[in-house]
Amino acid sequence: MICTRKEAIANNYYSFVSRVNPKTANDHVILGVLGYKPREFAAQMNLNLNNGWAIVRTFVDMVMSQDEDEAKFVLVKDPNKPTIRLYNVPRDTFEEEEEMAGIDEE
Repeated sequence: MICTRKEAIANNYYSFVSRVNPKTANDHVILGVLGYKPREFAAQMNLNLNNGWAIVRTFVDMVMSQDEDEAKFVLVKDPNKPTIRLYNVPRDTFEEEEEMAGIDEE
């Protein structure tokens, strides 16, 4: 369902691809392309695209409800599970990386 939301925003069509040989990752073949747009597909699944924005709003509300004025958070999507985690990290986290990025730009 998350993929459907992403593709609805991008207005893409669905296609299916497979490896020519399961043992090699180089050669692929297109199996087919669906003839309807992702928004139509989402409607068939009764997927409410606005619900995706409600989830984003929930995360924003969680962050805004924190007591600290300058709290820093990291939002992480688990690549193997349908799980999203919100971490409250120390304020100076990533500052060294940000400083290095500023030096590289100069």
